[in-house]
Amino acid sequence: MTKGILEKLMVEEQKVNLEEHSNKANGYSTRDLLTLPRGCSRLTGP
Repeated sequence: MTKGILEKLMVEEQKVNLEEHSNKANGYSTRDLLTLPRGCSRLTGP
């Protein structure tokens, strides 16, 4: 559940950034987010 929310948040943040700066998106990549008490691995986002 947390992973899905974070992925949606990253996509929305990218949309806002592209509207403000007219940059091009470079695609998606996977990332690991380290949090306490445990991490959220393999997030897919821009």
